[in-house]
This record gives sequence, C-alpha cells and structure tokens, in this order.
Amino acid sequence: MLIEKNAGVCNRNNRNIRSVKILVVLIIVLFALKLGATSSSVKKRCSLIELKRVGEGKENFSKYYGKKLMVVFWSPTCSHCIDMIGSLKKIYNDYKGKVELISLLMIPVDGKVKKTIKAYGIPYAVYEKNEALIECLGGVWMYPTIYFIDDKGIIKKVTEGEQEEDYLRYLIDRKLGVEECKCGIGVRDKKGENK
Repeated sequence: MLIEKNAGVCNRNNRNIRSVKILVVLIIVLFALKLGATSSSVKKRCSLIELKRVGEGKENFSKYYGKKLMVVFWSPTCSHCIDMIGSLKKIYNDYKGKVELISLLMIPVDGKVKKTIKAYGIPYAVYEKNEALIECLGGVWMYPTIYFIDDKGIIKKVTEGEQEEDYLRYLIDRKLGVEECKCGIGVRDKKGENK
C-alpha cells in the first residue's frame, strides 16, 4: 500500500517536472521568435503596411527601403511633442537626402491635427495613426517615441519622451552612420573640450 501511494506521488512529480520543462521550452521558443523578429529587417517585415499621409494619398512602408529613417510617433495634444517640432524641422532640413524623417500620429486626424501641421509648417511626411506599423516596430508606450532605423532596416535605437536636438543629432550621426556630426555631444578636441 505504501509503495502504491509513493508511486502516485512520483507520477505526479514527474508530470509536474514534465510540465515545467514544456513551459521552459515554450518560453525559450517565444523569446527566440521575439528576438528574431526584432533583429530581422523592419523594412522587410513591415513592407506591406499601407500608410495614409495626412491630406494626401496612401503609400507603402516599402518606400523607405534602403534609406536611413527616423520614425517619430507624436500627437498635437502632447506638449513635449509640440516642443520638439522646431528641432525636428531643423534636423529634417540639415539631413535631407541622408536621413528620411517621417512622423505618425497617435490620435485620429481631426481639425487640431491639420491646424498644428499648418501652424508649425511641418515639412516632413505626417501619416495617420497605423496600428499595424506600431505593432510591427515593437510598440509605442509613450510619445514622443522615435525609432532610428538604418538603411538595412535594423532598429538601432528607440527614444521615448522629449529629446534635446543635440542628442537627436548625435544618435543620427552615430547610430545611423551619418558622417557629419553637427551635435557637439561626444565629439571632443585634443584638450577634451566639446567641439
């Protein structure tokens, strides 16, 4: 009788151990899939996603193949996003032809969106909110959020919250491999002073 009771306990323990092993394997597989998704080319994974430009037509994300890219997620109701528009305009003009800067709204298009675009003279592409692209990139938890994607489609850096213009320039120059550093951060002369 004692042997039968112990046999039942052993069977339950074996089932528990087997369940834990299966769970561990599933976690490892899911982690590997997530790792593979983040390291693969974003532009390839997201290429079929259709973007709608505010006040204009539709375009595929594949338009940005082979280009260095900054994707800014923002809202005109976000004061930090509005504060960054001036810096983003300067960056857009200074890096034209070297880095594409696009922005995606985090709210539906309404009168306030169009007024903000017009009032601030935003020169870069502004696209309507697109859940598929947000999911494809890996999510947006706050805004402004900026994805820095190299010309191979690999996400090099993600920033969240308001960023200083000099820091954005530093990230463009260092993470996206643009040679001209106009940033003053991390660039020092022989005396150790910022250039």
